[in-house]
Amino acid sequence: MRVMGKKVASIRLGDGEFTHPVIVVEGLPMEALLGMDFILKNGCVLDPAAGKIVVRSKPGMTLPVQGKAPKCDGNAPLHVSH
Repeated sequence: MRVMGKKVASIRLGDGEFTHPVIVVEGLPMEALLGMDFILKNGCVLDPAAGKIVVRSKPGMTLPVQGKAPKCDGNAPLHVSH
């Protein structure tokens, strides 16, 4: 994947609109990927049992979880920073 550029964009998710810095990447296998910066800033909480993401910065807003979790063979290295 190659980074094409960075910009602050207006992002529409469901009925909500967000202004957030984005990185434009060539060859991303999906339309978009929410990063931890967006998740933390907007208080997003993943509810896998219900198949949704609760967006606390927008009261009452939920988003459907899309895609599938990657398969893990249990041999991936774990990196912990202190």
